[in-house]
Amino acid sequence: MKKFFLFALITIALASCCQNNDIVYQTHVIPEPNNMEVIAGRYTYGEAPDVVYNQDSNLGKEEYKLEVNTKGVTITYATDVAKMYAEATLSQLQDNDGVTNYIPLVKIDDKPRFKHRGFMLDEARHFQGMEFVKKTLDRMAFHKLNKFHWHLSDDQGWRIEIKKYPLLTEKGSIRKATQVGWKPDIMDCPTDGVEYGKGYFYTQEQIKEVIEYAAKLGIDVIPEIDMPGHMMAALHAYPELGPKESYEVRQYWGVSHDVLDVSNPKTLEFAKDVISEVCDLFPYRLIHIGGDECPKEQWEKSASCQRMIKDLGLKNEEELQSWFLKEIEKTVMAKGKQIAGWDEILEGDMSKTATVYHWRFWTKENMTKVAAERGNDVVSTLNHRMYFDFYVSYDKEHFEPLAFPYATPLHKTYNYDPIPEDLDPKYHDKVIGVQGNLWTEYVTSNETAEMRIFPRFALLSEVAWTNQDLRDWENMNRKLPYIFKVYDSWKLNYNHVYIATGCEY
Repeated sequence: MKKFFLFALITIALASCCQNNDIVYQTHVIPEPNNMEVIAGRYTYGEAPDVVYNQDSNLGKEEYKLEVNTKGVTITYATDVAKMYAEATLSQLQDNDGVTNYIPLVKIDDKPRFKHRGFMLDEARHFQGMEFVKKTLDRMAFHKLNKFHWHLSDDQGWRIEIKKYPLLTEKGSIRKATQVGWKPDIMDCPTDGVEYGKGYFYTQEQIKEVIEYAAKLGIDVIPEIDMPGHMMAALHAYPELGPKESYEVRQYWGVSHDVLDVSNPKTLEFAKDVISEVCDLFPYRLIHIGGDECPKEQWEKSASCQRMIKDLGLKNEEELQSWFLKEIEKTVMAKGKQIAGWDEILEGDMSKTATVYHWRFWTKENMTKVAAERGNDVVSTLNHRMYFDFYVSYDKEHFEPLAFPYATPLHKTYNYDPIPEDLDPKYHDKVIGVQGNLWTEYVTSNETAEMRIFPRFALLSEVAWTNQDLRDWENMNRKLPYIFKVYDSWKLNYNHVYIATGCEY
């Protein structure tokens, strides 16, 4: 009898083993690898899988190979960043059936579709702090994102120490009050009457710490100092840079009509000094100088600006802005770097070495197409697809914190292709990547920031990494519950509206 039971147990075990070897297991890796073969069977392990690492200098800096057979895992890579990406993939392949830890048998040879896979954090409106920034960088690396665009100045606050101009942080970081709520005319909104921003800025030593931390994760940090508009915080600190006697750090959202007086030689000196310090601080190629939403009314009424337009042989105020930005570009290029700016920089005759961040979807021409065809590199960050500060849903039954009154459903973010359909293939390589943006007008806490960012990071990562023909919303919809387990382990306050509504959005 004992022999019979022993024989039966062995038979059951062998049958179970054979069944496992016949199964092709589903995978749920985000972003989807670009070349993955899933083979029938699985590798079972105890507390941790056996992993063999091989370094191969012939692979690209972000390329890795990962093979799982019945004996273990082999990871091949050229750089520490690629090794990290492979380990992120491996962590998502690991699964269990309640009894056994296992990994599906796979062969992966993976590298990204785009070289620029970015996320922008605005800290001018609401400051998120060093700890949050570092955690965000960790989460970017897990999602294989590699460019951190840091928006550090705007009308509502200045958040980076500039040693030559200490009043930028002493005065420019603080606003007397903050807009409450939203109305079609934002100036009809009340303010809270509470001072905001004292001490809310980064010293240059803290900036260096963030840069060093990001570098270990394979992430370049791209600073943005927005000019010549969005400068009320600077104007409050140094009012001589504008046409008025005094200014306040802006308490409302939206666009201010107070801008730098570019006809004043002191203004150009100030801008070059600031950008020079920023260039010395950040070691990477791109320095973002904004260039967006700069109303021209003050320049139109300014005798000195009109005289400058005439003396320089310019046609209009748009070309005056281009002249100013080109002057800043000279400083940036002298430091061995290149400028980046929002797509308004194309409204004048901007340099072809500038990287254009395409954000406006409502322009007559597709600015990705315009920029690529004229020879500029382009990062696609369309606001109706890649702005993370918008609602996920208009459904009032599901709670989301107050935001601008727009919604970007998850499937619209996911299905977005950064390369326009009508762009000639010979210009495709000018579209260097894609970026998600978190503007923080209504992001008053780290918890709200997490709700806006997640699960959108998962969608962004696949748009940025995975080839277009491999992306499928139904497959992503299937994989999201697995990434939610990761988010739970991180104790993230991710957006549960998706869970409530499913793939309806």
